[in-house]
Amino acid sequence: MADLKPISKESVSRAIAKAERYRLLNEPREAESICRDVLAVDPGNHDASVCLILALTDLFHVFEVKPDEVRALLIRLPSEYERAYYAGVIDERWAKALLLGGYQPEVAYGFFRSAMDHYDAAEAIAPEGNDDAVLRWNACVRIIDRYGLSGPEASTHGELDAFDDDVPVKMMQQRPPASRPKVSWREALRVWAMVGLQSFGGPAGQIAVMHRILVEEKRWIGERRFLHALNYCMLLPGPEAMQLATYVGWLMHRTAGGLLAGTLFVLPGFLSILALSLAYAAFHDSWTIETLFFGVKAGVLAIVVQAVLRIGRRVLKNWVMVAIAAAAFVGIHLLRLPFPVIVIGAGVIGLLGGRFAPGSFRVVGGHGAGKNTEPGLLDTALGDGRLDHAQPNLARAIRTAIVWGAIWLTPVGALAALLGRSSVYTQEAVFFSKAAVVTFGGAYSVLAYVAQQAVERFGWLAPGEMLDGLGMAETTPGPLIQVVQFVGFMGAFRDSGGLHPLVAGTLASALVTWVTFAPCFLWIFVGAPYVEALRGRETLTAGLSAITAAIVGVILNLAVWFGLHTLFRETFTVALGPGSVLLPRPGTVDWASLAVVGVAFVLVFGAKWGTLRVLACSVALGFGLRALF
Repeated sequence: MADLKPISKESVSRAIAKAERYRLLNEPREAESICRDVLAVDPGNHDASVCLILALTDLFHVFEVKPDEVRALLIRLPSEYERAYYAGVIDERWAKALLLGGYQPEVAYGFFRSAMDHYDAAEAIAPEGNDDAVLRWNACVRIIDRYGLSGPEASTHGELDAFDDDVPVKMMQQRPPASRPKVSWREALRVWAMVGLQSFGGPAGQIAVMHRILVEEKRWIGERRFLHALNYCMLLPGPEAMQLATYVGWLMHRTAGGLLAGTLFVLPGFLSILALSLAYAAFHDSWTIETLFFGVKAGVLAIVVQAVLRIGRRVLKNWVMVAIAAAAFVGIHLLRLPFPVIVIGAGVIGLLGGRFAPGSFRVVGGHGAGKNTEPGLLDTALGDGRLDHAQPNLARAIRTAIVWGAIWLTPVGALAALLGRSSVYTQEAVFFSKAAVVTFGGAYSVLAYVAQQAVERFGWLAPGEMLDGLGMAETTPGPLIQVVQFVGFMGAFRDSGGLHPLVAGTLASALVTWVTFAPCFLWIFVGAPYVEALRGRETLTAGLSAITAAIVGVILNLAVWFGLHTLFRETFTVALGPGSVLLPRPGTVDWASLAVVGVAFVLVFGAKWGTLRVLACSVALGFGLRALF
């Protein structure tokens, strides 16, 4: 067996900082190892002692460490106050582990009361202005009230001492075999339907809804695991909020649970946009519908510009990221490079840059660790080893990839074989399957590619209609990428192939939705068992940073393209070297549209209004101007 190597005393402060970061990343074993290395060369180091105690209590929820092992470290703390305070922390965290692990509530209550006794003692000798012990006392009281805990009573698990540290070991020996978390299908159906119906406001709003329901209210998943899973979903093509819901559903009820969660996340938006598409196609020439979407276009333009600035502030932190964004804009706007080429190129540059110049490329750090460190139901089940499907298995991953690859692509191949490659259905199935693979950075990133191809190559849409579809997606629940459903509907509506145009559009809506979201299930069901293994992979962070920077340039192109078609009635193309540039025709300014856009910009950037309010005001102003002029 190899011997441990000592660290230098000069590296102690850096090592402690690294240990604290590992705790924030939910890697307590790494933090423990570093703290023990520090204490080996500096036995009296206070920060290392405290960090070691907290790191070991982080392991309580998987019952790898018992309280007595941690209490033995209290002697390292220099003051009586700290020894009393951290004794309370140890008992409080052990009580939470018992409670969330499904053990006897009265046993957990006993440890909460013991923690409160320690906090009482600490409060009596606390330094002036230090109410930490009071805060922890109050937290214990609220947990006791929330769960209706009370003192020890007759136990169904035999005579167990309420303060026996071996309680979970003894009880685990008497527990039934490994099982899934105890959330009924009826409860899951209700919760996922509620999430889907409330998923307005783009990814940020949708993730906030899921955090409130899944982490804070239901406590199905702990915040650290929730945010780490979100960071994983950000690395994938497709809507990260929908994929996060699928991941949690998969953890809870395996593949069927993931299908339930993902489908209910998409279904409300699909039905809403289908209804709006039917109305749009049937009554597009009416004054009411035309005026409604006149206002929507102006509001959406302001929202797209806001997206450019929001993402730019997050990622354009140095000249390298700015250069990648500028190159992406030139590539897609002037050189007409395909969007997939830009995404792949940026990813390769990021991976290479992360290896040779990491400081310039690792600027997108994902979502932080959060403040709520309490484990959820799924965290405890994972720690107990009760979720065997969450363990990495290469053979199962290959089988899953084959099955879901077939589910996704078999309809595409069948359409090509039955209808031929020139059929609008085949073209849409192939095109949107390609788009699904490169949809990094949110829906806005791929919309310029979709809009230009749908208008200029396939003729599915008129230039301004993409804004109309985006307005539908902004005002309905579900992922913004659902706008592609509208594109598919209009393409088949105009080339119905013998079917009634509305029937053809409805079938195309279902088809495009299928090829857009089936890959999302593939990414999650194959990759979810490897989520923990990807934690902290800085090379992937560098690749994501470069792709996100490129997407800033792509969305800027989208804003320019939308702006030209919204503010001017006519545009023309001018050759410029190896590429071309789109320019407005002088004298064709739409002054009414310019007025609505101006108001929308004031509401978005000045008044800080949300999407729905901005669009509602833009529509109202559009009706007013069209009625007057």
